[in-house]
Formats: sequence, C-alpha cells, structure tokens
Amino acid sequence: MSNPSSLPPFAPASKSTLVESVVEQIIVHIRDRHYTPGDRLPSERALMQMMNVGRSTIREALQSLAAMDLIETRSGSGSVVKDTFSLQRILMGEGGMIDPHHAPSSPTADHETPLPRRPQYTLVPAPPLAEMEAGLQQWAALRPQFLSVDRVGRSLEGLPILLCRVTDATISDEDKQVVLFTTCHSGMERRAVSSLLKLIRWLIGDDPLADSVRRRQIVLVMPVCEPDGYESRTDDNTSYYTGRHKVYVGWTWNGPEDPANQPEAVAIQQVMDTYRPDVHQAVHGMWYAEATQWENTGVSWASNLYRSYVPEIPQQMNDAAERAGFLMCGTEADAGQVLSTVPVPGAERWFFGASSTPRVVAGLYAYYQYHTIAQVMDAGWDESGMIRMRRLLEMGNEVWRGE
Repeated sequence: MSNPSSLPPFAPASKSTLVESVVEQIIVHIRDRHYTPGDRLPSERALMQMMNVGRSTIREALQSLAAMDLIETRSGSGSVVKDTFSLQRILMGEGGMIDPHHAPSSPTADHETPLPRRPQYTLVPAPPLAEMEAGLQQWAALRPQFLSVDRVGRSLEGLPILLCRVTDATISDEDKQVVLFTTCHSGMERRAVSSLLKLIRWLIGDDPLADSVRRRQIVLVMPVCEPDGYESRTDDNTSYYTGRHKVYVGWTWNGPEDPANQPEAVAIQQVMDTYRPDVHQAVHGMWYAEATQWENTGVSWASNLYRSYVPEIPQQMNDAAERAGFLMCGTEADAGQVLSTVPVPGAERWFFGASSTPRVVAGLYAYYQYHTIAQVMDAGWDESGMIRMRRLLEMGNEVWRGE
C-alpha cells in the first residue's frame, strides 16, 4: 500500500475539460506506480480539494476510469485500483493510453524534466465518411439485388449513421436469419471499420459462401456507429473513452441512458428493435496501423456479463483464426481462472473478471429484449477479423443440435 504522505500531489485541473484533466492525472499517478492494485485513491472530497473541482466532475472522472477498467468503487472503501489487462497496458506503456510528454507535472517540482515522446504512429487507413458513403452507394448501384445503404440517424454533430443491408432481394425474407454487426468504438477503433468494409465487399461478391449467406440471411452492418470521433481522426483515447465511450456502455436494459445526448446509441437501438437480430456481433479493434492487440472473440473487457450463451460459436470463430495463424486470447482459460460476474473480496486473484463491473452494454440490450446471441470481438488485423466474421456467417447456414 502506498504511503499517502509520500505521494506527489494532484494539481488543479486545467485542460480542455475538467473531467479529462482529472482522468489524465489519476492515470499518470497509476502509471508511475504511486498507486498500485488494491490501493485506495483519495476520497472524493480530497480529490475535489486537490484539483479544485466540484463533486460532479470527480464522480464523472471516476466513472470514466471504471469504464476503462482501471478502478472499481467499493461500498465503504472508496475507489480502488484494479489489477486488470487495462492497467497492465498502462504500466507497460502500451496502447497510447496517455501521452506522457503532455502529462501534467507536479506544481511543487523545482524544474521540469522532459519526458520521452510517445512514438509517432499512423492511423489504420479508412476513408472519410462522405467518401465511404459514396463508395458504398456505388457498390449498391452495381449490386442492387444484394446491397442497400441507408441513413438511420445522425450523430451529435449531425453526421450520418449508416446501415448497410446485405441479402438476396430475390428471395423472401420470411425465413432468413438476421445478423447485426456494429462498431460502437469506431470513432477510435478504426480496424473495426476497415474489417467490416472488407466484409461487405466480400458479401456482395461471387464467393459461393457469400452467395449462400445472402440467400439464407439478412446481414446488417453499421460500419461507423460513432461518426464524430471517426471523422475527427482522434487517437486520444483518454478523452475518447471519457465521453464517446457511452455509445457502447451508456445503456440500461431498456435502451440508452440519455437518449437526447446519445443519438448514435438511439440509432443502434432502433435497428435492433426493427430487426430483432438472431445474432449481434460487436466489432472492436486497433487504431494504429503499426500496432496490434490481444485478439479474441466472445469476451468483453468492459463487462463480464457480455458473453454468448452459445460459447461454441465464438470458440469456432477463434479456431478458424488460429488455423490461419492468428493467436487468440483465451481469457480465463489462458489465465487459469474461473470466470466470475460478482465481486469476490479477498480472492480476486483466483477469479477472472471478479473485479469487473457487470454493466449493461449495447449488445446486452438486444439479448435482454430479443434473446439475441450477443457477443463481442477484437480485431488486431483485418484478415483475422474477416476470417472470424465469415465463420460466424457460415455457422448460420449450418444445422446445429436441436434444430
């Protein structure tokens, strides 16, 4: 446990938004190991005084840190640093969680020692939104019997939210299964966007499997669910996961928490309510072209409730990727831990996800309302994402036990 009297003080908040400043300073203190797993952060009142901000700012910042899987709030114990994958990425300097060169310095320091800059990376190639929409409409004009492209909403900044519908229009929809692909973090995680654009191109092509899928399924793709962040080409994930992250995690069992300020989530809900998908596949991924990540299917780092009730489906998707040479993260199997969806005080090290918040995310809405098979995936490479999504659609045409 860190000795509070020996810790550097927090500075008054002074960034573009107060919440961002609080979040970034706490991340810096965790990264520099002033607070380690199991340590309690200062109380809300103490943080308010140190950073000269109000209680609502502190609470929103702590909620954002919890959404990033860095802390948890325990009744009677305050906010406690968690031992999670997200924390290890910060400690190892991976993923660009913050830019240490711009980290706030202690106001008591006699001089500033410049910190090394983060390496300069390039974003995963993906077209501007207007160019993407125009290209998709061109594809639809070339294959009108297979593809339609519609606007199903607008973002907070007025940008269009697109829905691509792929099926064989010459065959009745009555007995077709419905699969929905979304990209709730597309404002940041551009690999999800590039993977799905390639999936659409394959789906309207001449591959016999694609033809079989079109004949028996309706495939819905929302390639950019969060267009504001996508169009701004942001790579500042500290501020991104503080705000626009709510497109993904700002849900209740009955829909978005704040519909007036979550038009992107409302658009997703409307698609879910209209089509009642049999499967909802949330697609996530990296944002830097030079980086990859721990890839997996069927596991959410944001909520340990977010698991498919048919675990064989994500397992077969992972198996297909591994046969092609892409190593998949086995989560609790690789960790040698039993999955838990509730806190287990004192025994956290023995349970996978024991300290994770069992929050409601977008896919769980569809599960709760329509018994949708809801699952998530992370794509570090376009090809890995494509292999797994093709296998998912292929399984939709197979006869399973009980059918």
